Amino acid sequence: MTIDSALTRQRHTHRVGDAMPDRLAAVLGTNPFSTKTECLHCGAAQLLSDLYADMRPTSTALRCATCRAVQALLTQRGGITCVDLRGIASQLSR
Repeated sequence: MTIDSALTRQRHTHRVGDAMPDRLAAVLGTNPFSTKTECLHCGAAQLLSDLYADMRPTSTALRCATCRAVQALLTQRGGITCVDLRGIASQLSR
């Protein structure tokens, strides 16, 4: 990874709880401050609000706070938000 790409990535990465809690609650129908998930890649259990949001113009990747693997991907297509949750092993609480 080049220094420029590392800086670009860092600039667009925020905690979900800081960057988009209302949007995530509207899309997933759950409170990100009280819902825990388990990362499929490393097994870490964490609140949705503690995940990192890697924000791009048309998509947002929600990354594990421990291993930085993608847990969820939100993509905008024609005014509709598509959600891919393949990186979440399980929802632990609601």
